Amino acid sequence: MTTYTVRIPQLGARGPAGSQIIEKTNIAPGVEEGAIGDMALRFDDNGDVLIYGKKTSGGWPVGRSIRGPQGQSGWSPILTIEESGSSVVIRLVDWVGGTGDKPAGAGLYIGPGGLVADINDAQKIRFTPFASNVYFDPAGTNLTADDLQGATSELALLLAEMKISPAFTGIPTAPTAAPGTNTTQIATAAFVKAAIDALVGAAPATLDTLDEIAQALHDNPAQITDILTSLGNRLRIDAVQSLNTTQKEQGRSNLGVGSADKPAFAGLSVGGTLQKAPVHVGDRDVSNSVDAQILISRLITTGTGNAHAFSDSSSYQRGGDTAYNSFDARCEIDGTNNFDHYAAFQSAPVYKSTGTIQQIFGLFTALNITAGTVVNHYGIWAGNPTGAGAVTNNYGVYVAPLTKGTNANWAFYAAGTTPSYFGGGVQVGASGTLIDLIEQGIWTPTLTHTTNISASSAAFCHYERVGKRVHCWGAVTLTATAGANTTSVLSMSLPVASNLGVSVDCRGVATSANAQRGGEIRGDAANDRAILVFASEVTTEVIFSFSFDYEVI
Repeated sequence: MTTYTVRIPQLGARGPAGSQIIEKTNIAPGVEEGAIGDMALRFDDNGDVLIYGKKTSGGWPVGRSIRGPQGQSGWSPILTIEESGSSVVIRLVDWVGGTGDKPAGAGLYIGPGGLVADINDAQKIRFTPFASNVYFDPAGTNLTADDLQGATSELALLLAEMKISPAFTGIPTAPTAAPGTNTTQIATAAFVKAAIDALVGAAPATLDTLDEIAQALHDNPAQITDILTSLGNRLRIDAVQSLNTTQKEQGRSNLGVGSADKPAFAGLSVGGTLQKAPVHVGDRDVSNSVDAQILISRLITTGTGNAHAFSDSSSYQRGGDTAYNSFDARCEIDGTNNFDHYAAFQSAPVYKSTGTIQQIFGLFTALNITAGTVVNHYGIWAGNPTGAGAVTNNYGVYVAPLTKGTNANWAFYAAGTTPSYFGGGVQVGASGTLIDLIEQGIWTPTLTHTTNISASSAAFCHYERVGKRVHCWGAVTLTATAGANTTSVLSMSLPVASNLGVSVDCRGVATSANAQRGGEIRGDAANDRAILVFASEVTTEVIFSFSFDYEVI
């Protein structure tokens, strides 16, 4: 096998005497130069080699440069022409002049579709005589200038075709671009796979191809839009939504929590087969009230201890002159209709058990004071109606006829032994006497020895007051100074002060179990007290029992 090396001298250089060179010129071959089918080479001002050809009957076509790209991958090949038998081929020796990773293929032959390893698969070069100024190194012997000129033309044409549309065979390699590269750099198989892997990401094996995704979307191009629309229509729990009436009604219906006229809430109507109120708490579908808006209906069969329907367990700590109400009834009864009644609180329990319950309280109040001072405590406080309207009968407390008690029927009852007073301005009956005070108690009168009394003491003195009338009873022990029917007077203070006008404003009697005569009780208008008047028969100790009434004036 004979090898020939083709070299092109520097621009403008001249070869040995009698040799021909490629001249630096920007002028394309003349029309008269060459024959139809020939090719020509020229240098331009930039040093690029231009190929002209093939020549047609119309002349030479526009020249094409065979200079490779410059920059990161601007490598130029070193080629040799090799002969094997009757075949002449081109082999790629090496790459020079570039930067970055050197391209592969050194030592391979140029084949019809790219680089090949077997010389028998290489592209055969034909020689066409061509009259051109080409200089050949004298070391390239055994070929005439004309033959080598034709080989050079074929080489130039082949290099140009490899630059424009190279066709590789075998397993050519190239530098792998960095992820995200967006240039005209060659994309290797590794770069493409990395890009596809990044696109697939952590998608499961059943959704890592476009076909699988299309099947998952039911081959519906509008599926994503439908999904987004459905997501937009969901009932949010993490953000505020502006829903119209239709959307709210549908949401309630889907949740099973009421209707437009009874907008119940989730969790409030638990277990009930039929909701009886807009707010229904409990698992019992029974309502004993008409048109209840908040209903508690429970079946309580388990658990221990007390049970409660309502509980206010707040901690009120607001400062200033403020008040707190666990229940505040401020209903407005309006319009022109007539009504039967209004009850801010109505207690009407139904006792159906066959057992015995100890107490039922219509209202139970029991204050627990752990610190501080409560100035006034009202178990029940009835305020006077206000406003310009009229009230025919104004009852602070009204007790209907009580007849159910088998032992007693008490309208009012104060338990214990400590007196509980009933007082204030009270009207008894429709037109009765004005009662200022109703009270009772034990009183120890102050005794004054007015006439013929040497010693005295009081015992068992009681009184009852109903309005202005006071009734007193008790006993006193006294000793007269003289007997023989001597008039004697013992003065007693009153349990409730009164401005007595005359003696008859206080009247009563006094009796004695001794031989002593009885006496009378009169009023002492001058001193606003009662006096016991009697005729003393003895000078020994005598006990008088008395009873008298007077009016508080």
